[in-house]
Amino acid sequence: DETATTATRLESPTATGIVFPTFEDDMRQGRRCEYVSEVTARRVGATYRVSRSSGQFLLVLDEEFGGTAVGCPISSICDVYCSEDGPEGFSKLVWNSLNGDDFERVAAIVFAAPDDSFCRVCLLDETAAGRRALLNLLRSIRFGVPTTSNPTTGQVLLGDTNAVSQPNSESDFEGFAADF
Repeated sequence: DETATTATRLESPTATGIVFPTFEDDMRQGRRCEYVSEVTARRVGATYRVSRSSGQFLLVLDEEFGGTAVGCPISSICDVYCSEDGPEGFSKLVWNSLNGDDFERVAAIVFAAPDDSFCRVCLLDETAAGRRALLNLLRSIRFGVPTTSNPTTGQVLLGDTNAVSQPNSESDFEGFAADF
């Protein structure tokens, strides 16, 4: 199984509590996406979860594709690429498979594995706003900044309520790697 060899297997966290209509709650409960194979560019239905309390990112393939879970501690994320960063952050096959609104929804998350190698997981969020919220939430958790999000626009408030992320910025994650 290609996915199992490229990332650390994690147990799926149990979602508890009340579901609120925000991106952060949606991500904690499980947000639909497509996993994109770096080797074949094949798209597979999946769900990702982001847990602020456990500090984990988890991607679970749909049962029909084996239900494999891959993930990492958010503290091990060393870079996140989106299309605005250009093709360098993606395999050539993945980049060439993107079209239309895929460019606004794609993200490649690079993290350090326990054996000190680097793993990359590529996903397509359901929406561009969802991808923006994911990137901002990962940044917030990684650097310990509280957030709130607008469930309609995907704008995420980081810390100071006057510091709204720009949803149409040149790069959602610009400078992320430099902060590590």
